[in-house]
Amino acid sequence: MSECTSYWILKLWQEIGMSCKKLKSIAMERNEELQAEFIAWMAQYDPANLGFIDKKGRGANKKQVFISGHCTSTAALLTLNGIVVGSVVEGSMMHSRFMEWLEHNVICPYLSSYLISD
Repeated sequence: MSECTSYWILKLWQEIGMSCKKLKSIAMERNEELQAEFIAWMAQYDPANLGFIDKKGRGANKKQVFISGHCTSTAALLTLNGIVVGSVVEGSMMHSRFMEWLEHNVICPYLSSYLISD
């Protein structure tokens, strides 16, 4: 790994509030048996058909890089091809708005895919 890559990983960790102490705690909680079961279960799916969805909200009281003083919500679908569809809205993305985005921008165009969300 290059120094440049290490720098950006460290910077990202700082932005999300990750520390070495937190990372060690997460690693200690890892259950290798459950991890193996999950890997075996996921092996049934073609990686090209997997999509991962995440939704994130940012309030005006948090550090903003490009929209200072505004609340925003972001949702995106990540596949092997990168982020294939995303949405940024001002304010909170309510459940109904998220479900509409999911139906019209994710499920219809990517109907043969499996979606994974947190």
